[in-house]
Amino acid sequence: MRVCTKPIQLKYTILAAGVLGLVLRTILYATGIDGRGLLEAGHWADIALWILTGGALAVLFFGTRPIASAVSQDDLPASPLRGIGAFAAAVGIGITTISEFATFSSRLMLIVWLLGLCSAVSMALAGVAYLRGRKPHCLLHAVLCVYFALRMLSRYRMWSATPQLQDYCFYLMAYASLMLTAYHRAAFGAGMGSLRSLWFFSLGTVYLCCLSLKGAADYVLLLGCGIWAFAGLPAETGEGRAAQVPGDGSPAEG
Repeated sequence: MRVCTKPIQLKYTILAAGVLGLVLRTILYATGIDGRGLLEAGHWADIALWILTGGALAVLFFGTRPIASAVSQDDLPASPLRGIGAFAAAVGIGITTISEFATFSSRLMLIVWLLGLCSAVSMALAGVAYLRGRKPHCLLHAVLCVYFALRMLSRYRMWSATPQLQDYCFYLMAYASLMLTAYHRAAFGAGMGSLRSLWFFSLGTVYLCCLSLKGAADYVLLLGCGIWAFAGLPAETGEGRAAQVPGDGSPAEG
């Protein structure tokens, strides 16, 4: 039985799709705005973007199916690349949090701001652990999961006032995907993760963060966390162990 290498190619396919989606959104907002400041209905870039998104979702769904769901402590070993990804997230969250100082107008926004500081520190500690060859504690990613969940809620309060869903739908999905990626990274730290789910949500995060860079006030956060999601994936389908095909309990053979 061959080792499943398709998800390795999938990483770069989804990244390329995300870059293409960012180009389409840039074209859309450059040429598809009407006299009222709203997006034109039926603009070709808008249609192409949704077709691309549907295609990317289908590729993710079917492309991650061959990945074994069972967790192994060797699936996400410590590595310098994961350390760099964690530091990228720490920098992105840290810069965004500092720039939002004293801009919160509700108790929820204050809580989110404080969690932003904690999350930046958590990711910095995770980066140090990875670079030292140790796996970070699951609570470091659990803090990040809570931060993304509450930040999504606080941002939605502002986004919901926007007259067109297209203006913020990708931001909303990006934060939901970031939250689920952090959840599965925390689950791996506790020895209970699903490798298939980690691949799906991590690559979904990469795609959605790419699209959300256009016009986002917190683009530094999205960029840093997109790098974190991409860098955190295994170099192979089972980096520290042979990948297995569902339905076959024997290790895959090359």
